Amino acid sequence: MFKWIQKLLGQTPTFVSFADQRERLETERSNHRLASESLDAIELLRTYPPKPEHAKKKLLFDIALVDHPNATVTIDRYEEIGLPEVFVPYSPSTKVTATKGYFQYVDSGDEHCYMNFAHHDLFNGYGHFMFAQDEIQVAEHPILASIRELMLTRDDGFRPLTVENGQSTPIVFRSVPRTVSIDTRHIYGARFARSDDELIRESVQPAEKPASSNILAIEAPISSGNRIYTRPEIEKALRTAFSGFRAFILSTAPIDKPTVLHTGNWGCGAYGGNRKLMISIQIIAASLAGISKIVFYCGADSTDSIAEFESQLKSRLGFRPGVKLSKVLDRLVAAAFPWGTPDGN
Repeated sequence: MFKWIQKLLGQTPTFVSFADQRERLETERSNHRLASESLDAIELLRTYPPKPEHAKKKLLFDIALVDHPNATVTIDRYEEIGLPEVFVPYSPSTKVTATKGYFQYVDSGDEHCYMNFAHHDLFNGYGHFMFAQDEIQVAEHPILASIRELMLTRDDGFRPLTVENGQSTPIVFRSVPRTVSIDTRHIYGARFARSDDELIRESVQPAEKPASSNILAIEAPISSGNRIYTRPEIEKALRTAFSGFRAFILSTAPIDKPTVLHTGNWGCGAYGGNRKLMISIQIIAASLAGISKIVFYCGADSTDSIAEFESQLKSRLGFRPGVKLSKVLDRLVAAAFPWGTPDGN
């Protein structure tokens, strides 16, 4: 990606500025975007209404769809984007922060984006008994269910797939109305299907501002049965995260405001991913892609661990400006990260 800069300067640059990259971003977006659609929310709901199959999900969508606002929702689907050979940071460099709890939708005037820990078959569990991060986010943004129903009718680049032919195909949703806020403390995961209707109603409240969200859907890496992460598994995870984060940058261009990515323990629940490795890969990918700030929601885990992981990336893995990505990958492999155990949700 940065060879053109190296050729221009005759050496690896110390940093990259988006202000100097407008034409480059336009070309990159054109080269990597598979499909782009702008949809009217009310018309979409009328033509392709959500089809929840489970009785509890039907109740949830009935609540979330009361007085749904109109909006123009934009969807961009990208192909996998190749990793740069050398780490050339953007200026200012990516800021890494951590907070307790789970996603908080904020409005600071920046360009915010919220991760959807997607299945490769996009939003396929929205109407079933499941109720983890993916399904919760769709319930809070119910138009996403209608987008899936529309995508199921298509055979072009606008397909509901975040992985195709073995490669990631990240999907970016912009200006998605968020109609409700769900307190998941008592209904998360398998407990949702066992909850009585009154508890579900009590757990759902009208959403406070901001009333719309930008969402990035990518699938976390799935174990191939190895006890320790292999190089192909680590490299695939990094390519997937980088492609998704870069896709958000490209969908935002021209970039006039800082970009803020909200994420968490990507792939560390149902897929049994290693938390330290998945956090580290996201920090690397955000830095390579040019994300201004990445916010990790730690749930009940320690927020101090995020700063520790970031520090070790620099001190032990040598993730510094100018380093070749192949060397960083070598060190990640040598660290012998073990796969965890799926949590059953």
